[in-house]
Amino acid sequence: MPRDDGGRSFPQENIRLRMTNLHRSARSFPKQQQQHLLVSSTFSPNQEMAYVDHAFSISDEDMMMETTYTVNNRPPIREIALAVSLLVFGSIGIILGIIMASYKVGGDRTHGVFFTILGSILFIPGFYYTRIAYYAYKGYKGFSFSNIPPV
Repeated sequence: MPRDDGGRSFPQENIRLRMTNLHRSARSFPKQQQQHLLVSSTFSPNQEMAYVDHAFSISDEDMMMETTYTVNNRPPIREIALAVSLLVFGSIGIILGIIMASYKVGGDRTHGVFFTILGSILFIPGFYYTRIAYYAYKGYKGFSFSNIPPV
């Protein structure tokens, strides 16, 4: 009888396969723990099986069951456009803020300081993601367009 554990069913035919995986994974433990694991893992086919977290039991069969992933290294146009616009508007904000603070536009330096801070907030992520896009475009090792989050 299949059992549903988080959307995954484990039919009875897979008992032999899971026992084989358990015996394989038990080999990585010291001899005393191997005996304990193998003795404690015996069960009858009618007995319900406990849920096994497969994140900690990687085997060749598990890797073959996975789907193949294709790497799509195409440049994300909208994300790069956003990064470049943040970079440009941040730079303009910093330059205008410094000019406004030095000439006391608006009566005091507060307006200039505000524009400089706002420009810095825009500039930092714009520079970061534009740099990632540039290095990914040039093909530097460790940089990929997938490092830029979607908008």
